[in-house]
Amino acid sequence: MSPTQPKSCEGCPLYGVGKGFVLGVGNAKTAKFAAILEAPGSQETSFTITPNAKRSFLSTQQECDEEIRRRQCDYPNLSNGYIRNGVPAVGPTGLALEFWIWAKVGIRRSDVFIDNTIRCLPPKSKSGAAYPTGETKKMAEKFCRQYDRVAGFRPDTIVFSIHPASLLREITPLPLVIKDWERVRDFTTAGRRVLTLIGSKAVQAFAGFGSNVGKWRSHYFGLTGDWGERYKEMFAYEGKVKRTKKVVAKPEELTPVPCKNVNRYKGKNPPKCACVVCWGKYEGLCSATEVANQSR
Repeated sequence: MSPTQPKSCEGCPLYGVGKGFVLGVGNAKTAKFAAILEAPGSQETSFTITPNAKRSFLSTQQECDEEIRRRQCDYPNLSNGYIRNGVPAVGPTGLALEFWIWAKVGIRRSDVFIDNTIRCLPPKSKSGAAYPTGETKKMAEKFCRQYDRVAGFRPDTIVFSIHPASLLREITPLPLVIKDWERVRDFTTAGRRVLTLIGSKAVQAFAGFGSNVGKWRSHYFGLTGDWGERYKEMFAYEGKVKRTKKVVAKPEELTPVPCKNVNRYKGKNPPKCACVVCWGKYEGLCSATEVANQSR
């Protein structure tokens, strides 16, 4: 299958497997707010930056041209297709954010820089999970950091919040999520630069803890001034070193006396003993009859 990610993603375990490619949207340097979600959906990966007067964002040709120019400037090595396609939070999640939450606290989408933790739509796992796990998760999150622009936002505070997709399944936590964003708004009004991590995967990736975002929602902490230069260090994942089996060297001298484990030894791995019968079984030099005779 032909990959739908740029060549710079080659080496990522999702390269050629994930669908589409999504860059952040908005001006990180001038935005009042910044938010990072988990992974895009099919509507995000298929979104093309063209004006639509019915939308509250990227509705005019000028807005679209400005976003395209920002991307061209920040990603000079990406082709036009990757520049003009892919925008986060344009599906049901984006609608929930914009109209269920942000509208309640006085935040406009045009004031928010929005990005994802992973930039392609990952394939579902055998268990049905929509986000990668284990080493694939860590490697994919690391590869996606090369396209980040969030450092330009210069955040000094991080706030955790529940992913709006969960509200589409169960609306009960909505008042709590609104309170999270009231805190974000109030911090911003007080002069802080707040980065909101939305969903447990984004929280765990960028904060290093808080995988149960339901428990940690509304949690916040301050960042050092050099966070933008240093935060990628936590993603410096090189993979686990696979353990190799210890090679058992064949003894220079073998004893003709069968060892006590000769009848249980199957000959699949090098024997730990020095008896000629076991080593014969391992090397295929003894027949079953010979082994039986020598072990009597």
